Amino acid sequence: MMSEMCEILGHESESAEDGTECIRKLLRAPHEYSVILMDIHMPRTSGPETSEAIRKLPHDPPRLTPIVAITADVNWQNHVKCQAYGFNSVLAKPINIGELGDTIAKYGA
Repeated sequence: MMSEMCEILGHESESAEDGTECIRKLLRAPHEYSVILMDIHMPRTSGPETSEAIRKLPHDPPRLTPIVAITADVNWQNHVKCQAYGFNSVLAKPINIGELGDTIAKYGA
């Protein structure tokens, strides 16, 4: 669904199955991503674990690439909590396409 919404907004997107794959893709092509939309609850490596790992990478990009948390979990819809894990912002599910567009415009391409 996120890919379709990004396409409607005129942006290219790429998906990762989990945080480990996300980091692998970022390391392989760090200049290809202007913003990362990351689900909080992912298999293998969670969103918060992945965000922290990205922030600890030695090179920028991808170390400082904006990361936006995506979640339906009310415990994670707190901007201060998300920022503590390296997220720049958080969007609550269900995602509003206008809010998504504003967020991408603010942080990404």
